[in-house]
Amino acid sequence: VINGKRMADKWLRWRLRFLQLLNTPLYMLQPHAIHVTACRTVKLSVEHGFCSDSAVGLQIYGWGVLNIQNDVEECLKWNHTALSLVKSLGAKQMIPRVTTNVNILAYWKEPLQAKIESLKENHHELLMVGDLEILPLNAIHCCRQSLLCGRNLQTAQKECAALL
Repeated sequence: VINGKRMADKWLRWRLRFLQLLNTPLYMLQPHAIHVTACRTVKLSVEHGFCSDSAVGLQIYGWGVLNIQNDVEECLKWNHTALSLVKSLGAKQMIPRVTTNVNILAYWKEPLQAKIESLKENHHELLMVGDLEILPLNAIHCCRQSLLCGRNLQTAQKECAALL
């Protein structure tokens, strides 16, 4: 994926962007339906090349693997592949968005404290790029992990208040 073909057709890139924009309302209406858009995104990316919008499809495909097969390792692999893709493309707008999903998934394999700092840093990066869709999700998970990891609750509460 990282060393694969890059998508040159701008209309296909717009189709992938449109599929990405469909994910949030589609998830609210029919959560399992977003896996269809993810499969379509991955299929188009494999056939025509990868771009920064392919990363969201790769991640949702990974979440589908987790939901259907309960395979955390495979889901993490798809999400890390998406993160490597956006980093290799230099897609600075997408890196914090993709990093949020990797950090959220990390609690399946790592101690809760392990990603608190990464979530805080990512919160500031999301603010810098203006990604207001993923920002609240990142804040919720940062607060959850801060409050549940066994740290001093007063300190954690102050940190959470600063994020919100």
